[in-house]
Amino acid sequence: MLIFIYSKLATLKAIYNMKKIILKESQLVDITERVIKEQFSGDPNAFTTDVKDVSIYGLNKYFTEYGDRDMDVVYTNCYVKWRYDMDIRSWGIKDVSVYTTSVVINATVEIYDEDYTKVEVEKEIELVVDEMGGFSSDKEGEWSYEDEMSDDLFSHSVFPTDLEIDMETKTVHVRWN
Repeated sequence: MLIFIYSKLATLKAIYNMKKIILKESQLVDITERVIKEQFSGDPNAFTTDVKDVSIYGLNKYFTEYGDRDMDVVYTNCYVKWRYDMDIRSWGIKDVSVYTTSVVINATVEIYDEDYTKVEVEKEIELVVDEMGGFSSDKEGEWSYEDEMSDDLFSHSVFPTDLEIDMETKTVHVRWN
């Protein structure tokens, strides 16, 4: 990092017609901290992808007060927050990991009357699944997500393509391109 800063200072020195720039140690530390903050303030390895292909199952288990009434999902606004990490060695890249950090689910469900003739009520689903990092919880009633990736994941673009949300088992399956 200091080499980077020194090279930038050398460039500045050349720009200013070879004028000498003298920095105190505290000033150099301040510059270093600012560069580091800039570099990591927006994580370049993190992404948020809006997912349009969303399937929701087990709505009757989620809205138990409506029993076995007919329910339709009429609106979804779901996105996956994810990131990638690389294990870099002197000889090259050993491994690339792509994984979900959270799934945000917003949906509107229409619940029909007992005769299945008209919509009796609309219900909202608002979930943020980020607690377990992809592993099931030992606690009953906790949500989890699972990353489902194909073997040829890195042969083309990488992004989450669809979600399967199971209200009964409280799992979200994130499928990747």
